[in-house]
Amino acid sequence: MRRIDYVAEGQILCSSWGPGTYEAVSPPDVAVADGVRLWHSGALSSGRGGRSLAVARGPHRALLDAEAIIDALNDSADTTLAIAAMPSGTLLAKTGLVSDAEVGAALVAKSAGGKASFAAQASSPRLSLKAVAVSSGERMWRGWAKEALVLGPIGLAAGASLASLVLWLSRRRFSPGVELRRAVRNREFVLLYQPLVELATGACVGAEALVRWRRADGRIVPPLDFIPLAESNGLIRPITEQVIERALTELGPMLRRRRDLHVSINLAPMDLQDPWIAQCLDQLLADSGVEPHQVTVETTERGMVDADAAREVIKGLRSRGHGVAIDDFGTGYSSLSYLQSLEVDTLKIDKTFIDALGLETATSSVVPHIVEMARTLRLRVVAEGVETDAQVKFLREQAVDYAQGWLFSKPLTCDAFGEFVRKSPIAAATANFELAL
Repeated sequence: MRRIDYVAEGQILCSSWGPGTYEAVSPPDVAVADGVRLWHSGALSSGRGGRSLAVARGPHRALLDAEAIIDALNDSADTTLAIAAMPSGTLLAKTGLVSDAEVGAALVAKSAGGKASFAAQASSPRLSLKAVAVSSGERMWRGWAKEALVLGPIGLAAGASLASLVLWLSRRRFSPGVELRRAVRNREFVLLYQPLVELATGACVGAEALVRWRRADGRIVPPLDFIPLAESNGLIRPITEQVIERALTELGPMLRRRRDLHVSINLAPMDLQDPWIAQCLDQLLADSGVEPHQVTVETTERGMVDADAAREVIKGLRSRGHGVAIDDFGTGYSSLSYLQSLEVDTLKIDKTFIDALGLETATSSVVPHIVEMARTLRLRVVAEGVETDAQVKFLREQAVDYAQGWLFSKPLTCDAFGEFVRKSPIAAATANFELAL
């Protein structure tokens, strides 16, 4: 910094030089919209030798040594830096060994010849300035060769390390466990609703909530492809909680209007080992305004591996008013005494036995035995996977209470399920169903 002035009405009224006679101020070479003004034509003298640049804003002006700017930028003796006023091409400052003529050629032609075989330039039309860097090709190649001997082995080692890191991160990025954990964090699980129909009237009495994983790319993953992974990775609890919360959020308005409807939530075996599920339902129901009897929980016979723990959890759920259903009944190891000790409310006959109805197979007679067992225990019966009118006729003859399957409807979105309910008659056995559940 050579000098600082205070300027008013075209005169320098105060300066860091101290008292004296100050000259009038010439018009600036460049005036920028934000009030900054620049002098670089050489008409403005510092008064102490050498060429100066001046910059001003408002009444304040500073004079700078032009060469000080490029000295601060140039850390190489092999490179010449220069700055010039445009369009005149007047050289304001230069540092380095390349001649003024070669620098001038580089400014005009965007390249240089002779010893200065490499040149680069940048300009600021707004400030009417152009900067150029000029270097000898021989010096540059010599420097690069020297640095390559040192940096080459380091670069190879760094590249190998980076490749290993990328491979490791890629494996983590695409490992199923990591992807599923990210899905839980991003709440990527969506629900479809499989209507539950009263066989005597064809009325819809509720729906089973079916979870799907909708990945970030839009691909839908069925539960059989991620629920076992969630169980082994300790992620089933947050998934179950998200399913309950989403079901109550989506169906809440309908369930509050129609207290005769209910939604069934599937629980994993791990969910039945800890009373947390009852506490979770308490909190989410309190927030939703849905009644406890409108939420039924379903589990498979596989979920009863630890019968004592499951029995306590089921007891707590039923004491709150929730119904409990055994899903896929007949594929496990349940017996009459076993079911009686669990105090469940509903048996759901597995689709494999429904498919066998009317066929001469070993499993074709299973359904009547399950219905008889259920009647002995005073349980409701739901037939799963019903697809034909013949199956419906047989199930009605067996006095099966409810059914679900593609004959009635495929799994539906929340809005589509609401439309299905609106077109459905009111169930005749609604009161009995609520008492059973």
